[in-house]
Formats: sequence, structure tokens, C-alpha cells
Amino acid sequence: MSSTSPAPLESIRFSRPTPLRITLSIVDQLLLPHEVRWFSISSVPEAWSAIRNMNIRGAPALASLATLSVSQDLVALPEGSEHLASIEAFRKYVEGHCEYLFTARPTAVNLGIALERLRGALKAGEDVREVREKVVEEGITVWSEDVGRNMAMADHGAKWVLAKLEKEGKIPAGGKISVLTVCNTGSLATSGYGTALGLITRLHELGRLERAYYTQTTPYHQGSRLTALELTTLRIPSCMVCDTAVGSLMQSGAVHAVAVGADRIALTGATANKIGTFQSALLASHFHLPFLVVAPTATIDPCLTSGDSIPIEQRPAIEACEVRGRVVRGEDVGGQATVRVAPEEVGKEDWARVYNPGFDVTPAGLVSAVVTERGVAERGEGGEVDVRSVL
Repeated sequence: MSSTSPAPLESIRFSRPTPLRITLSIVDQLLLPHEVRWFSISSVPEAWSAIRNMNIRGAPALASLATLSVSQDLVALPEGSEHLASIEAFRKYVEGHCEYLFTARPTAVNLGIALERLRGALKAGEDVREVREKVVEEGITVWSEDVGRNMAMADHGAKWVLAKLEKEGKIPAGGKISVLTVCNTGSLATSGYGTALGLITRLHELGRLERAYYTQTTPYHQGSRLTALELTTLRIPSCMVCDTAVGSLMQSGAVHAVAVGADRIALTGATANKIGTFQSALLASHFHLPFLVVAPTATIDPCLTSGDSIPIEQRPAIEACEVRGRVVRGEDVGGQATVRVAPEEVGKEDWARVYNPGFDVTPAGLVSAVVTERGVAERGEGGEVDVRSVL
């Protein structure tokens, strides 16, 4: 691992050196863990591209980048700009940004809710310059409030799962547990600390974590690249799990619980998350392991009463046919290269298709509890989770 890897890790760097200037940069997560490269975001279209191309990912992080990019754009508007000529013109301008940014990753409800907060700030008055500053500050707040929220939910979830396992006699009082997670839900996916990975970090801080298990999460390898980087940086005992070995792992008795993040949660507890979450939930149910969804209240979609209507993003076939990594043999040792692992026809011909959804939906009946910064909502006897209790 590169000695330049940031510790603690972060996904976004923000500063406002003057009232009329915001600087914004992100770490290119497609290059991690072997290369840490920061690049500047200087416009809303650049933010859209970074979100769409997964240079930044994780529902809270992409929501923060989206709103910060709007704030950056607004403070730089010159006084003579046509967009400041009237409150109507200004609202139309900001609304255009919000509509555009939402198209980058429509499954992640955090993005939509964060943009709705900007729309709410547009109604703060009729003076254009005062409203502009309200929108700017709201965009910054979306980012700045994330860390404290993550630490709260991590603490709630860690204490809940420990108490549950002790009560059921699955661990002795004060005993350690091992937890499996999917994808990456740490500092790189948020503004800091993380959600499900934050829960694992909290268990480690409490001295109650035996080992963290994490899936590779192909095809982008968010687990083997990003979660691995975060856990090794923090020196947390861990083990990478091949995506196809989750059932075998649970069958071995090595893990006590599963904790995942979320991109969208219905009011019943049904959860859209990174592909591979549903199968982990199915297996956890079979082996009677608690399955926790750890996410901020902004991930809960108050308009959804089931997971059936959650849009599932289909990713390009090429992502599953190629892999990028550090060269370990040959002339370019130490550099990075992209290689194709599938035959040339795969993903290019209609008769050789690729099924590559970005997310799947876990039914509420497989979710033991939903954890937010406001507490824990457990699944009831009816097979649903009343997430309204933690909104």
C-alpha cells in the first residue's frame, strides 16, 4: 500500500477561503488503494461526471459533493449575472442544477433528499442575495453534519447487536463478535467515520470486535479496494471474503452478524443497497444471524411503502469485463493497468450479454433492524420494520 494513503481517510476536501470562492476536491476512488490522487471539482457538470463515473461513491458522499458543487457555483456568480436578476430567475437556475445532478445516480435517495434541501432553502425569502446565501449554507451543511450523524448511528448499532447476541446467549457477557459487511460504507463513502463500517469501527473502539469480514463486491471491488484500505489503515483485524464464499463463511460459524449500508430504504424496511446485499441477507436469515441496515435518516424514502418501485441502476457491461490494478510483474511493475478478463464478445454482442445491476433490494422480512442516527427500529412480528420510529 502506498505510504501516501491518507489517515484518517476522507473522500472530499472543502474550503471557503473567501465569501466568493469555494474550493472542492475529491479523491479518485477508481485508483485506490494503490494510488491516491486528488482532483479538483470546479463546476456542477464536473461533479455530475464524478458521481456518474463512480470517481466518488457512497450515498452520503455523493449527496455532499452534489450540494457542495451547487454552493461553489452560486458563490462564484458575478453580480451582473442574469441568474441574479430576479428571485424567479435565480430559483429557475438552481432548480436546473438540482434536476441535472439527480440524474447522475437516481437510486441513491440521499442525493434526492439533499437536493430537496436546496430547493427548500430557495423558499427562504424574496431577496435574491439573501436566498443565495441560504442555499449556499444549506449545501455546506449537508456535508458538515454527516460525521456526527455517522458516529451516533454506529454507536446505536454496535450496542444493539451486542445486547441482542448476549441476550440470546450467542456470546458471553462482554464477549467479542465478528461482523460481515458488503461494499464500502466507511469514510470514503461518507464525509467521515462511516455507516455500517462505522459500526464495525465502533465495536473495535469498544474492544468488542473479533474480526471484520468484508466481501470483495465485484465488479468494481469496492470491498477489496476500498474497505480493505480503510480497515488496514485503521489496523482493524479483518478478512476479505470472495463474493461467492459468503454462504460458506456463515456456515462455518465465523460471523455473528451482518451490517450493511443503504442507498434507499422504504418505510417498511425494504432496502436497496449494493449488489450482493440481498444474497447476504438471505443467507443470514438461514443461519439466524442479525442483519442490520445502518444508514442516515436521509436514506429513508417517505414516499415508498415497499421496495418494488425502487429504481435499480444497470451499470455498463464493460465494468464487469475489465479490471484495474497494480502491475506486479513485467516492465511496468508498480504502475496501474486495466486488463480484460472476459472474451471480446462478452458485453459487445447481443448473444453474449452481461447482467450488471448496481443494486439489489432486500425485502423487509430479511432485515433484523434499521439503524439511524436517531436509534434502532427492529423488525416486528408482521415482518416489517417501522422506520418511521427512527425518522
